[in-house]
Amino acid sequence: MNRSLRAALNGVDAIAPSSVAEFLRTIDYPATPDDLARAARHDGVDDAIVRALSDLPARSYDGAFHVLHALDAA
Repeated sequence: MNRSLRAALNGVDAIAPSSVAEFLRTIDYPATPDDLARAARHDGVDDAIVRALSDLPARSYDGAFHVLHALDAA
């Protein structure tokens, strides 16, 4: 698990990293951090994950792999 995702999940027992990756696979790409955060909020994803997605560098992401890579680099 990457450190940003691990930090976002710190103390959040109800969310497994695999469920975050699964959520990201449901997104229509390309997507910006705002798009990702909006979709996460709509789907009831924990606020810590929403914040981590919102804090990604402002650019367009082409898929779940790219989002997870950006989270890892943050």
